Amino acid sequence: MKKWLRQLFMREKKNPEIYTPLYFEKKLAVNMWTDQEVDDFRKALLRTINWVETLTREREITTGTYKTILRRTNPLIADVPLYNFDAEYLAWNHNPADERRFYGDLLQQMMQQRPEVRDQYLPDIGSMGRILSFETSISAGDGAPLEASQGFVDLNDTPPVDTWFYLKSNYDHGTSYACEQVLFCWIPKAFENVMQSAINVEILDSYRWVDENDRLLYQQLQKHLPQS
Repeated sequence: MKKWLRQLFMREKKNPEIYTPLYFEKKLAVNMWTDQEVDDFRKALLRTINWVETLTREREITTGTYKTILRRTNPLIADVPLYNFDAEYLAWNHNPADERRFYGDLLQQMMQQRPEVRDQYLPDIGSMGRILSFETSISAGDGAPLEASQGFVDLNDTPPVDTWFYLKSNYDHGTSYACEQVLFCWIPKAFENVMQSAINVEILDSYRWVDENDRLLYQQLQKHLPQS
């Protein structure tokens, strides 16, 4: 672990609203989503909301560490589990730089475990949690987000696997270029603060809240969510 880099950047941004990341100019995402993409996104989101609610009901949320709370699933890559829970710092058993192509396979494994759900009325999705986008190819690997979030994100800066629900390629993340791959995650209300703690110390701007960053998608999504 790059301890000197972690120590250098562990101080939180004093004003995240005006913070400019280390390399990129802060701007909002501009993306066009088809109706089919939004519908697929919505269905995956609803399944994940229900899945995460089930997991958090079954396990008490305690402070101190969030290493396992939303990592009930430990999917396999070439018959080897993704996570090494015995390591001092929560890490993958694989080099994420070499395994980017496996994100799709990992997500497919996890979605197969999540029950299909009937459309349900969500009067205010914002009261339940928030959607996070994470640029999978960008990570300082300094451990600052892991420590700040008490293990909610791992050493690769990746949010817990049970929160993942959608992947999109060539996505404008608001970083002046189209990202190779962006992972969307559902962050329940109970974990917003620890996720925000990770965002506050992450220096490459790989995290964004969708309701703030991709407002067009968020508006389209709200139109597609079941109504009463």
